[in-house]
Amino acid sequence: MKTRKLIAPVLVLLIFAGSFQVFAQNGNRDGNGNGNGNRDGRNNRNGDRLACLDLTAEQETQAKAIFTGIMEQTTPIKADVKVKQAELDQLMIADSPNEKAIYAKVDEISQLRTEMQKLRIEGKLKVRAILDDDQKSKFDANQVDGKRAEKGKPQGQKSSKGQRADCRR
Repeated sequence: MKTRKLIAPVLVLLIFAGSFQVFAQNGNRDGNGNGNGNRDGRNNRNGDRLACLDLTAEQETQAKAIFTGIMEQTTPIKADVKVKQAELDQLMIADSPNEKAIYAKVDEISQLRTEMQKLRIEGKLKVRAILDDDQKSKFDANQVDGKRAEKGKPQGQKSSKGQRADCRR
């Protein structure tokens, strides 16, 4: 009985996760089919922060390749997190919740999120490695200032759509 209750939502989530990959292949598009924003309404914050650095064409190509590679790696992990979160939700609302299974699922989700964070940091370090000293100082200042700007907002709220990162020295 419990198995039947769990199978349907898991199947729906797996279908959702599979379709997520199809949407990812469309690239970054705003509502008009332009490549100006992500599907979820956020602008490319990495691109905004890099716009301040006066990159050469070669640096820009390298940075885009780095961010594309990181995005390709994190997209399936994000889908896995959503599936695991749904599984956790099912475990939590069970008639008699299994505390051990719940904590194991939390650990799985935490591992996936840690993996994503490491990939993002890896990308930033790779981009930083292609910059000259002046560009590095601006890049570093924008990384710190971006975090400060997010601290003042309510939890879960991201930067406004279309808001460009300030160029700091």
